[in-house]
Amino acid sequence: MLVDHGSRVIVADSNRFAVRGAAADLDVVNVAAALSGKTAVIGHIPAGLFPREMALAPGGSMLLVTNFLSGQLEAVSVPTVP
Repeated sequence: MLVDHGSRVIVADSNRFAVRGAAADLDVVNVAAALSGKTAVIGHIPAGLFPREMALAPGGSMLLVTNFLSGQLEAVSVPTVP
């Protein structure tokens, strides 16, 4: 999901196949760094089990994430994302 006027992307890392040692979370990616081939992951946000779908609430300041296997809806404050 593009946030902050397209300067960052939040990606759900679901660990769908339960890889040992891996955790489900949301990764924050710097778009400019990714497009220039540089290290682009700039942060991680804890998530429930199997974060799956995302939508921005009206105004763009809150990201809603479904955590499928947790049966939860997670709200992430976009202005506080790294």
